[in-house]
Amino acid sequence: MNRSYIFRKLINGKTPPVNFEVNGHAYDMGYYLGDGIYPQIATIVMAIKQPDSPKKYKFSSMQEGARKDVERGFGVLQQQFAIVKQPARMWNPDVLAYIMKTVIILHNMIVEDERLPGDWPHEYDSRSRSAPVNISRVGTEELSRMRAAHRRHAIHNKETHFRLRQDLIEHIWSNFGDNY
Repeated sequence: MNRSYIFRKLINGKTPPVNFEVNGHAYDMGYYLGDGIYPQIATIVMAIKQPDSPKKYKFSSMQEGARKDVERGFGVLQQQFAIVKQPARMWNPDVLAYIMKTVIILHNMIVEDERLPGDWPHEYDSRSRSAPVNISRVGTEELSRMRAAHRRHAIHNKETHFRLRQDLIEHIWSNFGDNY
């Protein structure tokens, strides 16, 4: 985790701000779906290996479905763009992030170009264009270190990990229940 590009950006405050509420609790960090190989931290919501209730079973099956969708998405990108298939261990993480963003944008442009009028209505099709917002990230080095320490502590908070997962279980159950 210490060498992870994603978590390093999160700790250093270089990720977009995220604020959401689930089951009456507010959260200020995004989360990733994971499996049992990851530590119990606030930004990874792990599947339940052996669900012991209908709510937990529903959560696990929906999470597994979302993870499969992501894997299929990467499969599509690998089919369209050979660079995604190549080994990348020796590449600079900033270059890898740039490549992946470029590939995803190109894929979305292809899909949008090929769609017929009226197909797949997107929210951005009807949205009004607003002026860009400028965010200043200027601060002292000491303040940056304090913020990073706070974020590192928040990420490693196991209570948040378990509360978020339980909130997501309740949210999914209240919205989908026994329906699949």
